[in-house]
Amino acid sequence: MKFRRISAILLIPLLLLAAPLARAGDSEAYGAPLPPWNKKVGEGRYQVSSDWNNLLRWYRKKLPAGPTIKYRNIVNQPGIVAIHIENTAGGRRWDGVNLYKSGNEVKVYVLPAADLPPPAPGKKSDKK
Repeated sequence: MKFRRISAILLIPLLLLAAPLARAGDSEAYGAPLPPWNKKVGEGRYQVSSDWNNLLRWYRKKLPAGPTIKYRNIVNQPGIVAIHIENTAGGRRWDGVNLYKSGNEVKVYVLPAADLPPPAPGKKSDKK
């Protein structure tokens, strides 16, 4: 009986710590892939809990450069880095993805296709 109580006391904090880690963020926005370690902070905007190099490696694997995907540096200054991933595929729902690093913060912003209608209030347009 004493062992069960001690086990329960030790297990509860572990479950509370693991719960936020188990929740994955959105998997895509407007059809553009999002890394699993994201947290939505606004419409099409995501905070990423990974470092810059891992994020860039993940995107280069998911969206390899080619005829319809192009990578372009936006900013490259001390402490600030930004890359734009352009999508030129026909019938696309997203025009680009901006990756930002400022200090220790890493963020992703998905630009919906220009001809996509704005989301209706209260509806989530960036999930399938």
